[in-house]
Amino acid sequence: MKTLSLKQPWAELILQGKKKIELRKWNTKFRGKFLIHSSKIPDKESMEKFGFHNLPNGFIVGQAELTDVKTYKNDDEFLKDKDLHLAGKGWGNKGFVLKNPKRIKKIKCKGNLSFWEFKEEIIMDNQIKLANSSEEILKIYQYIKSLDLDYPNYNEWIRKCEIELRSNYKKAFYAQENSKIVGIIIFQPHKTGEFILEIKTFFVTTGDRKKGIDSQLYFSVERYAIDKKFTNIQIDTHSQTLIDFLLKKGFKTIRKEKLYSPSQIEIVLQKNLQDNK
Repeated sequence: MKTLSLKQPWAELILQGKKKIELRKWNTKFRGKFLIHSSKIPDKESMEKFGFHNLPNGFIVGQAELTDVKTYKNDDEFLKDKDLHLAGKGWGNKGFVLKNPKRIKKIKCKGNLSFWEFKEEIIMDNQIKLANSSEEILKIYQYIKSLDLDYPNYNEWIRKCEIELRSNYKKAFYAQENSKIVGIIIFQPHKTGEFILEIKTFFVTTGDRKKGIDSQLYFSVERYAIDKKFTNIQIDTHSQTLIDFLLKKGFKTIRKEKLYSPSQIEIVLQKNLQDNK
């Protein structure tokens, strides 16, 4: 997806709807939705001017729509839009007219010049899907059946999982390449914890982890949880690889217990989605 890097506080001012025109010294034929990336180094003078002290830097923080580009031919035209671009001279005479700003969950990444493509977002848009149809659920069932994961009574579990996916109690995002599933994340509302979304299965083939498929599957669930007003995401596992991955995503260990087998301790991890708002 097209992405534009801006220094803070300009990215934040766009998301607040206060900055409706972004000034540049170059033109673009691009029109449409794009992601807003906050550059690593803020504009300290402008941070102080607008009363900001601590804003996220080095993250994709939102999106907006570029609907038009204005060319300022003289100072009078530039000053007439001062309340829309909030800037002084020297920023450029091309005004990108912005509409429909929207804040999204932060995604840490490096920026670039001009409009640039956020490759992980492309992976998500093209390959990560929420299963909705009977055909998709059957495909997921066949995929998890082939995995033979380290679950007690695995065959019984996958039959129950298919039933709960078809009843819409469980949900699943899946990743595919060339029509072949390469990763899965299955989740449901926590049975006893209100406002907790529980991940029940999370698996990505080893080679596809390097492509960021695991991160995009997880971010898909996190965005789903935020949209559905869940405040926490929880998971239990004894896979050290998955534990390390989740800790990097902001999860914290809340307890250790024997949940499924008297000989196996599971690590229960949880992430508070309100911590990073």
